[in-house]
Amino acid sequence: MITLTATLRARPGQRDRLAALLGAIADDAEDEPGTLAFWVHTARDDDTTVVCFERYSDDAAMVVHREGAALQALMAELPDLVEGPPVVVYLEPYSTPSR
Repeated sequence: MITLTATLRARPGQRDRLAALLGAIADDAEDEPGTLAFWVHTARDDDTTVVCFERYSDDAAMVVHREGAALQALMAELPDLVEGPPVVVYLEPYSTPSR
């Protein structure tokens, strides 16, 4: 299983547009085989930060996700929406959920 976060810093006034485009990716991800989670969050106290929490069953599932139409559409607009590249952090499980 692959779990990661991707933190994007939106240009001033672009956070909602960025979050909406990422939301379209989340909608598409529901139908992708092997995509277990794709959740988009905005920072409560920062009007420029968008964080995606992503979980895939394996590398092949992550490739399918990256080749999706919604993600490709976002890539065309991304330079106008963000300041710098996303910060991607791959996570390793430390504990298991209690529920």
